[in-house]
Amino acid sequence: MLKPVSTKNFLQTFLWSILIVGTFAILATIEQANKLEIIFWRSRWVLIVGVFAFVSLTSLILIFSPLLDRIAKKIDNLENRSPRSTLGIGLMLFGFFLVWAFRLYIFGNTLPQVQPIFWIFLWASLLQVLGLKLIKPAMRWHIGFAIILLLQGFIFQTIGIFRIVSADPFSIGYSEAGRFYYASLFLSESLYGVQLPLPFLHPSRYLLLSIPYLIEDLPLWIHRLWQALLWFGLTLASSFLLARRFRFNKLLTLGITVWTFLYFFKVQFITTSKFV
Repeated sequence: MLKPVSTKNFLQTFLWSILIVGTFAILATIEQANKLEIIFWRSRWVLIVGVFAFVSLTSLILIFSPLLDRIAKKIDNLENRSPRSTLGIGLMLFGFFLVWAFRLYIFGNTLPQVQPIFWIFLWASLLQVLGLKLIKPAMRWHIGFAIILLLQGFIFQTIGIFRIVSADPFSIGYSEAGRFYYASLFLSESLYGVQLPLPFLHPSRYLLLSIPYLIEDLPLWIHRLWQALLWFGLTLASSFLLARRFRFNKLLTLGITVWTFLYFFKVQFITTSKFV
């Protein structure tokens, strides 16, 4: 039987993760500075590396320090206090927007590597877990962290799906125009005045994409919205139906549903076929 994860063990695991990711973030930052032909020691980039290095060293010291025990005990005292939902929700929202602020406005295209933003993501997730503990003090650390990771992943993936919805006349992705053309073949006679062969590749998919063509003169963004709704809705429904077959409790079913949703979007055969 698995032992419960104590606050100290959770913090030690988190600090080891910060140490490892921070080390790779240092290497990635230096490599990116060299690619941009920046004189590293005379630029602000040295401050970024300095933060990664300082926090990594501090994490290593804390892992073996008695101070970590005192920090863990203070955090454990949260379980004996009444819930503080306002502060908890505030921390969760702050952690969410922190990742986006660094990804879009601070790092942006200048430092697009995975390691630095993942380092920020870990800290943001810790803030969100603390917020979740303030809302529900009895929540265990590892369960709370898993919930936060799944929630963050679900939100980011959903935003990524619906980002394609726009009226931009240019193709989003190399095959978008082809997808809409193949979908239009099911109604080719009414659209083009001639009967064209039906698509032989993914016919059921293009049949679903053809539904907006039943209404004349719909704008491009409607077709993109329908495509995004199909990606989101069908994947989420499939994930839920699969998770429900295990007959777990509602919370675990929800967690498996979200995990499966993310898995379907990340495995190779799904991401490959999605853009064909």
